[in-house]
Amino acid sequence: MQRMTTEGFPPLMISSASSLDNFLHTALKLIFCLRLGLNNVAQTSSCRPSLSTPKPQIKGEVMDRFVVVKGDDAIALRQLGYYGEVGDRGEVVLDPVEAAYLLERDLLVVEIEGKQLSFAEFSSLIMSKDPKFWLRYLIYSDLRRRGYTVKPGFSQNHVELRLYKRGAEAGKEGAKYLVFGVAEGIPIDLRTIIEKAREARNLRKELIIAVIDSQGEVCYYAITLSEL
Repeated sequence: MQRMTTEGFPPLMISSASSLDNFLHTALKLIFCLRLGLNNVAQTSSCRPSLSTPKPQIKGEVMDRFVVVKGDDAIALRQLGYYGEVGDRGEVVLDPVEAAYLLERDLLVVEIEGKQLSFAEFSSLIMSKDPKFWLRYLIYSDLRRRGYTVKPGFSQNHVELRLYKRGAEAGKEGAKYLVFGVAEGIPIDLRTIIEKAREARNLRKELIIAVIDSQGEVCYYAITLSEL
């Protein structure tokens, strides 16, 4: 599989002709050969930054399924880049994947009811509520490390992220891509991919399929929807 190195993604053409739609009703599945171990929350530990570099001690608190950063910590967090959404009182509300990324890189301290959580503890807590969290996190962190601005997607039922073109300012311009994540070994109905391609087109975005292999490596493919 070809990995993404620039703004260009390897193209994959999908036809949405009615004959294909009818054929997909026969439960045609897109099967990948390997299965991703989603419970291995330690596999990215080798990507942690050097502890010799001083890190800001920004503190966030788990509230429901989000992490909320307040006060001076929220101001410091906003200086790090495009993370979370700013609330009415200036607090920053982080999606779990954003909080996990900052926690893994020692840029954030996460607490729940006064107890500080490690990266593994926080990941396990979120996965107990969202089984797709780890898959979503692997894609999010991979894109962030490549220098992209990434935001959570619109759907909680699928692994979905919004990806901005390089140099874009989130909040001032929209995301260019809608990233849909799948894991090798987990069946995906092709109808789902076609529906996502249509959704992305309606939102004036380009669809990218992110495929994660058994080693946690991510490959990206641009999807072009062709109406016949």
